[in-house]
Amino acid sequence: MKMDNGIIIRNAEKEDVRQIAEIIVEDWKKAYRGIMDDDFLDSMNVEARYDIEVKRFEKYRVAADGNEIMGYAWEEHEQGRVS
Repeated sequence: MKMDNGIIIRNAEKEDVRQIAEIIVEDWKKAYRGIMDDDFLDSMNVEARYDIEVKRFEKYRVAADGNEIMGYAWEEHEQGRVS
């Protein structure tokens, strides 16, 4: 799906995983600072997150502007339903 601003919504590809991992780590550190333990948040890193996400990237849809991933969404199928 192409938006009017040129951003494309599509299934994630393996080449997107590093950027997805970068977004996840950055978002967690910003969103949960002061809520979760700082040591845990500080220990998060892109390499470790990449190792997790590369195993399940097929579940993601991404918003892409050219080769740059702007955001992502998780798509879960459960008993014939998409959630």
